[in-house]
Amino acid sequence: MRKVNFIFAAILFLALLALITVAGPSGAASASGLSDYYVWTEVGPDGGIITTLAVDPQTPTTVYAGTGGGGIYKSTDGGAHWRSINNSVAPYLEVYTLVIDPKTPTTIYAGVEDGGVLKSTDGGTTWTKVFPGGNEDIPHLAIDPQTPTTIYAGGSGAYKSTDGGVTWNAINTGLPDGHFIRSLAIDPQNPSVLYSGANGWEGLTLIRGLYKSTDGGDHWVKIGSGLPDNPDIIAIAINPQDSSILYIAVESDSGNGVYKSTDGGATWQMVGADIFPLLSTFALVIDPKTPNVIYAGTYGVGGVYKSTDGGQTWLAPNSMDYPYVYALAIDPQSTTTLYAGTAGDGVYKSTNGGTDWVAAHNGLTATSFDKVVVAPRSPNLIYAASNGGGVAKSTDGGNTWSYINEGLETYQILDLAVNPLTPTVLYVGTMGSGSLYRSTDGGASWTKSRNGLPGYNPVVDALAIDPQNPSVLYAGLFEEGIYKSTDGGTNWQLSWSSSDQFNALAVDPKNSNVVYAATEGSGVYKTTDGGSTWNAVNTGLSDMNYRYVNDIAIDPQTTSTLYIGTRAGLFKSTDGGANWSPIAFFEGDCVSAIVVDPQTPTNVYVAVPSDGVYMSNDGGTTWSPINNGLFNLALAGLAIDLQNPETLYAAIYGNGIFKKLSYGVFLPLILR
Repeated sequence: MRKVNFIFAAILFLALLALITVAGPSGAASASGLSDYYVWTEVGPDGGIITTLAVDPQTPTTVYAGTGGGGIYKSTDGGAHWRSINNSVAPYLEVYTLVIDPKTPTTIYAGVEDGGVLKSTDGGTTWTKVFPGGNEDIPHLAIDPQTPTTIYAGGSGAYKSTDGGVTWNAINTGLPDGHFIRSLAIDPQNPSVLYSGANGWEGLTLIRGLYKSTDGGDHWVKIGSGLPDNPDIIAIAINPQDSSILYIAVESDSGNGVYKSTDGGATWQMVGADIFPLLSTFALVIDPKTPNVIYAGTYGVGGVYKSTDGGQTWLAPNSMDYPYVYALAIDPQSTTTLYAGTAGDGVYKSTNGGTDWVAAHNGLTATSFDKVVVAPRSPNLIYAASNGGGVAKSTDGGNTWSYINEGLETYQILDLAVNPLTPTVLYVGTMGSGSLYRSTDGGASWTKSRNGLPGYNPVVDALAIDPQNPSVLYAGLFEEGIYKSTDGGTNWQLSWSSSDQFNALAVDPKNSNVVYAATEGSGVYKTTDGGSTWNAVNTGLSDMNYRYVNDIAIDPQTTSTLYIGTRAGLFKSTDGGANWSPIAFFEGDCVSAIVVDPQTPTNVYVAVPSDGVYMSNDGGTTWSPINNGLFNLALAGLAIDLQNPETLYAAIYGNGIFKKLSYGVFLPLILR
């Protein structure tokens, strides 16, 4: 009887499995059930690009952070802990600006990329789109402090709402043609006065400058005597006690700088002439209780600069580890407390007026990672690469992370490869100074590895290591070709000259002479002689979209079986690339990454940006989404634990690294 019950339960299990999978290639599954048993967990690392910060004026321990791809985060304990609060808004959300209703601070507005203006009336728990202008970028918002239902938005023009975002009207009279708003500020004492940095065109001539309105945006007039020619106005700060005093951050062809006006913007004088021309200044804030105290957030060696005499002198007395600041916010009640949002290392906090800074981003995982790699022989050793944040490392399966960028002259990492036999040896290809780097101590230090590479700092798009002989490497260089090293990266020789961009390289794990190259627009190339000759293998990739190949994966047991992820779906070859067949077109179309289970190679996983992760357990015939726990579906990379292949890692645009743990068999019904 026990045996019959088990068989019956197994039959029900198989029936359920049939119901929740949909055969490709016409579409991918929309499944529940078993897919719910593949659970993803966000594992870090903390930090990321912080584009804007806002402090609740009534409860200043509540702080909001907008990120460069990971959406909006909220802290209710002064930055000690953070949580994501836009899970239902979009799979990938770049936030430019946040403003809080000063009278009802549970009402928040967010200016976002490709989404206009979002509004929350419950402290960020839920959001609705309130800007009717389609998928417009809104980098700037300003709220009337006296009548907070009046909001101004700046994007491809200036807009005004007087009903809390329900309706909007363009207010561009006096702004240059083709206007784009670069900065926006409202007079806290007289809210009908606004200032805007605006760019536009007169014929074929770019016009940039500072504009002022004294009638709530109905009319604008260009101002700015004393400013450099054609200034790009990056940031504006207005003295809250005397609004005739303003500060602006400027970039121009003649140099950068911070300027001050004491007459409502009519005339300007440069301040900090010995500091700011050498830096880019992205943020300015004024102490509301002591307005002679001003802070400037800069991108460079200084981090946050401070003036205590109205801008006459400036110091950078800070201990910030990462001095690249995009955003600043000040506690309006305890004005020696400040928050700084950085260009890659999350939020920092100071409680003594900027003298000392500490990291304050626990739980805020907003780094965009493009690639994640599990060391083949050390499954707890994980490396992750970011185009802008450098390289992160975990030695405990993702529980804790550290950045390992010492010796790198650029943090723009395009690819990362780990020696399969010696996991402390790794390589990164970069866009910027150095091109290609090697570490022999697990990333503790890096040295350039570019002897024999062409030109000055060529872009290294893709890397691959021969798994049988790890001293043999291949590097794909943007518009230069493929280079080969036979001595662990010490020296490089040209293997094939090509004007292509290379998105991925893969070496056959059983035949070192066979290497595949995935390109951006030219399909797949293959060599069978260790790189001496290369030939296109594109039969079946007839549509041009099919030849934009993002990734390539080889079945480790039957290496003539390959998978490629393209701009328009997933393709499979069973004859070493001689012929390709489409096997799945997902809702998001583009497939960014593929991994094959080394122990059960019929288990295949793919990453679909905007649509998450899909799994097939039959070599690509049927697919199911496995997104439970992924609140951001903007997938960039996937990695599989070779020793425990039920464990996956996903690199997410804007939200760090997620981990899928091992799973157990699920039987929907057990009879006794």
